[in-house]
Amino acid sequence: EAADRVIKDAKMAMPHSLGHGIGLDVHDPGRFALKPRDKKMLRKFKPLKIEPGMVFTIEPGVYHSKLGGCRLEDDVLVTQNSCRVLTNTRFMRF
Repeated sequence: EAADRVIKDAKMAMPHSLGHGIGLDVHDPGRFALKPRDKKMLRKFKPLKIEPGMVFTIEPGVYHSKLGGCRLEDDVLVTQNSCRVLTNTRFMRF
């Protein structure tokens, strides 16, 4: 909800989920997304218990209707007390 709010306040959109699980498949189960409000979609919604050892992407796709969009990915390991970012990238400003 916090990510969605920041993106909407910037007059942008995030039409996909915030991230997903990583494991044996590129898009393993476990999605970081807003809880659906639509009753039909809500029936399929299953909250995920996040546990140590799980690995997720945090990759908000942020889009502007006239300028296009961008998706940056960080991979995150859930630890016993926190989480650890596994990717080693930096943002470049031009």
